[in-house]
Amino acid sequence: MTAALKALQAMHPRRLTVAVPVASTDALKRIHFLVDETVCVHEPSNLQSVGEWFDNFTQVEDKEVQQLLAWEMKP
Repeated sequence: MTAALKALQAMHPRRLTVAVPVASTDALKRIHFLVDETVCVHEPSNLQSVGEWFDNFTQVEDKEVQQLLAWEMKP
């Protein structure tokens, strides 16, 4: 997420908000300085892994991410 946020910062958005369904306090602290706002639905004190909070948490392949980012950045 840090890499994605830094790439977005380079595009000079008026405002940058991160919204996630679940995250650890430490993770939110690490990205807080990169965004204008963070929104987190659930911040459990004992988070072991994000995947434990989902019924289906399959991994996204690098190629799919690259395709999505290329699509989003088209003028």
